[in-house]
Amino acid sequence: MTKLEKLIAKYKENPESISLKEMIKLLEHNGYLAVNAGGSHRIYKKEGVAEHILLAIHNNKLKYGYATRYKKILYPDD
Repeated sequence: MTKLEKLIAKYKENPESISLKEMIKLLEHNGYLAVNAGGSHRIYKKEGVAEHILLAIHNNKLKYGYATRYKKILYPDD
């Protein structure tokens, strides 16, 4: 099992347990690109997908609730 596969399994099992860096890895793996990377909010978009993903960052940590909310978008079959 690769590091990425382990990260995906960890995220699917408990989305709130991942860090900001791990969430960014998952987004980039799923084809999302950062539209803006400044300030306390980061926006990620994917070509062909109307909905964007907004990450609120506080103290270099992902704000509670965002990881769970986006699990349905990143992995809809689970």
